[in-house]
Amino acid sequence: MKSPLSSRAALLALLLSAAASAPGLALAQPVASPPASMPGMGGIGQPLGSGALLRDLSPAGRAIVRQAVRTANADGTRQQIEATRARMLDILAADPLDVGALGRAMIEERTLAQGQQSRMHSAMLGAFQKLSVADRRAFVATAREVQARIEKRRAAMKATHSGQPAVQ
Repeated sequence: MKSPLSSRAALLALLLSAAASAPGLALAQPVASPPASMPGMGGIGQPLGSGALLRDLSPAGRAIVRQAVRTANADGTRQQIEATRARMLDILAADPLDVGALGRAMIEERTLAQGQQSRMHSAMLGAFQKLSVADRRAFVATAREVQARIEKRRAAMKATHSGQPAVQ
């Protein structure tokens, strides 16, 4: 069983990695919430994008985090990851399936993604050190809200697929 600390660290890594791979990273402005009935939103209607993580930070805090993310994403790795994933789908769609080529593409994608995650972690470590206590706490509070929404959606999806009612 994971400790609460490792679970929180894993969530933060997941959120930052997702933010890093999101097109545009929603850095310009937070997006409007989609309708509650939007498919895939678990009926919650709240976006999970990185803009949500920054919404309660001060303008200076948002600028610090945005700059860190831009720096971590500046090398074009995100585009290489996307291209590799597209190639994986092409290989998967081909007949006959070239298992060797698919395996090599998977290794390439994983290597690129791990390198990107490492750069993101380094950049965010520097950014977190520059944030005020209030901004760090605001980030943590929002990350916990996002984690709760993710868990609620996960439970709803599990219930949908298992035939059991979702926990409200």
